[in-house]
Amino acid sequence: MSRTSQSLAFTIDELIRNRWVSWSEDVLNTRPDSSFNSKRGFQEIVGVQNGTERSRATEIFRLGLIKGRLIGEKKGRTSSVPAGWKNICEDNSIHTHTGYIAYVIGKGLNCKPSPGVTVLEAFDSLCTLLILSIGFMFDNRWYSTVNIFLFVKNRAEESFARTLTNQELRLLAGAVFNTLDYKYAEQLIRAYETNGTFKLHYLFRSTSGAKAPFDESNIELFEIGELEQVTSSRKFDLELTYRQKASLFWAVANSGRGIFTRAFRAGEEFLTALTQTDQKLASNKQRNLLHDFYVDRENGFIHNDLLSVTLNLTDDFPELKKGLTTVMKTLNEGVVESLHLIKKKTEIQITEKFYLHEQIDVPEELSQFSISVPKKGLPVEPTAGNVLVQLNGKEFTIQKVKKEDERFIITLEK
Repeated sequence: MSRTSQSLAFTIDELIRNRWVSWSEDVLNTRPDSSFNSKRGFQEIVGVQNGTERSRATEIFRLGLIKGRLIGEKKGRTSSVPAGWKNICEDNSIHTHTGYIAYVIGKGLNCKPSPGVTVLEAFDSLCTLLILSIGFMFDNRWYSTVNIFLFVKNRAEESFARTLTNQELRLLAGAVFNTLDYKYAEQLIRAYETNGTFKLHYLFRSTSGAKAPFDESNIELFEIGELEQVTSSRKFDLELTYRQKASLFWAVANSGRGIFTRAFRAGEEFLTALTQTDQKLASNKQRNLLHDFYVDRENGFIHNDLLSVTLNLTDDFPELKKGLTTVMKTLNEGVVESLHLIKKKTEIQITEKFYLHEQIDVPEELSQFSISVPKKGLPVEPTAGNVLVQLNGKEFTIQKVKKEDERFIITLEK
């Protein structure tokens, strides 16, 4: 039991709209008194006395919302101030681009938008991005858990000749995580790499109770087509399986709130293409496309922002562009809508960003230039002072907007 393929320990909407928004506006937005510049300074300010709050602080780092850790690792490898908290104490922002977007979306969700409003769809797109942060190391290679889960899910649906329900997704997730996090992981990972066959299993507690030992002598491997038969047995109880909470927060049964359920709803095309691409890379012993992000995180400070890493994937893998563009378009529209919801509540002025999904080739000698953008699809009208962002991360300031019948002529400055 040396790895954890799914570490998320909270419902993703609760984590983002509550704890992340609250901490972003408070403790992560204010330089503390110098007396708190210590290894336990963050805990002392927010009162992290229990495992739940500590896990939240760890999870927002693992999801890529902040650049560095706020608290030391549980076993305390070092007595130094964690990198993230040290930066806060030095009055430096530790929000990543992903973290800023998550804050705006979370804030918009707290404004209680009506069903069908874009910000709700944008949260699903945010989950498509955040789920990529969930990964693990095996045999010196990083694997994204969503890729392996999608591989198994597709096999299950082929076997059953139908789409799995949310309840079945949770049951399947439990089997996948039990298999990946215990001694039969290799045969599943090799099957993923070779598109071969595999078996799954559940590891059960010997008796009820959260601290009861696991019965390692009673493991039964089963084929994917036997999932329904295994889980419908009278003796089956998912709550007694190894790391059963991991499957709960992956695919919350009967609500559609799990991080996978949300991510797949918004990014099925992108995640499917990403899985196929990673399978090819893995079969050729090439590294995961999120390798740099995972390595950064393990070293305790994120230089390769999850959003930037993901956007750059299309440079070398154009097959990912169509699905990723759809995700980013919805995310952008949700951010804009969230800002308008926030304005209504706070009456603050916010510089809006618009994301352009086509590449602009601008001659180096030009500092100012104009582009033509169709009005259709823009949730709000751009104005001077707004910012336009390309998929590659380059930003331009909008100087002037001229309205035509079906288009905007936008003058930009580098």
